[in-house]
Amino acid sequence: MRLAALGLCLVLLAAATGPARAQTVDEVIAMRAAVERRLARIPGHDSAKASVRWPFDVARLIKQGSRKLGSNDFGLREDGTQTFDFAKEVRVSAGLLDALEQGKDPLFRATGDHERHYFFETANEIMPYRVYVPTAWDGRAKLRMLLVLHGNTRDHDFYFDRDGGMLARLAEAHNWLVVCPLGYRPNAGYNASASNDPARQREGALSEQDVINVFDLVKTEYPVDRGRVYLFGHSAGGTGGWHIGTKYADRFAGLAISAAGTRPDGFPFDKVKDKALMVIVGSKDDPGTVALARQMAKALREHGHAPQFLEIAGATHTTVVGLAEPRVLDFFDQHSKRRQRP
Repeated sequence: MRLAALGLCLVLLAAATGPARAQTVDEVIAMRAAVERRLARIPGHDSAKASVRWPFDVARLIKQGSRKLGSNDFGLREDGTQTFDFAKEVRVSAGLLDALEQGKDPLFRATGDHERHYFFETANEIMPYRVYVPTAWDGRAKLRMLLVLHGNTRDHDFYFDRDGGMLARLAEAHNWLVVCPLGYRPNAGYNASASNDPARQREGALSEQDVINVFDLVKTEYPVDRGRVYLFGHSAGGTGGWHIGTKYADRFAGLAISAAGTRPDGFPFDKVKDKALMVIVGSKDDPGTVALARQMAKALREHGHAPQFLEIAGATHTTVVGLAEPRVLDFFDQHSKRRQRP
């Protein structure tokens, strides 16, 4: 594990300090053939190879019109930009390819904070996701896992990058493996809302499947304790969290749902039986969102559940996440410890 983490650090250092190799979509596309020739000589390492190919695949999608720079196809960061830094991503790709040619895979079962990728065959795209693995993990012990679903306009990076990197610090302190998928597109919604538009239906289905693909990839690579897997989602990620958490209920021991627009009417309350449930909202959120959170907590209690309802005084739709996250990890910590007892 220490070697893998060291290799990953070297790749990231190269990304930060190496020369800019490409700036435009056409320049990146022109580099792809040479990269593919080098990759063809390396057996295995499908996940790392997907990370090497990532910027070139993004360039392909932009060139063919499937994605558009500066649009909702890319996540909105805290500074308000929607960009893709080709120069940085190509440097990371080059560093990773060099490592693979030297017989090292810096990403496989790596610890710490890192971005991963895989080829999503149904979508015909390489998809990103972000993972944090505690640095003290010994490579053998089973890990508790938290799946985090972002809200609209955000991406797989946002919850790791916001609040000064709080999520990674919490994951390290609590000894949790944390995973943030993209969900296909920032606004795809995890298939939680019905639509009559075929394009939106496709996007929603791919969003849901991307989450499950990432979930399965992480559980295959890391020894996840399958009885101690939890989900946290905020805003559209909260609405998606209710959907994913009930449709795939057998995969989760608990759900923490923040500022979601899900209504109690028709909700499958039987699917969350015996799960740790937390309903979160900021008191300064939109009044409709606050009312829905209160209604969901009340309806859960009326159906025999015992949710922890957390309404944070003075918190807005934006600030509630940073205030709630430490309490979410504490809540799941306590529940996971109870489940571990014989």
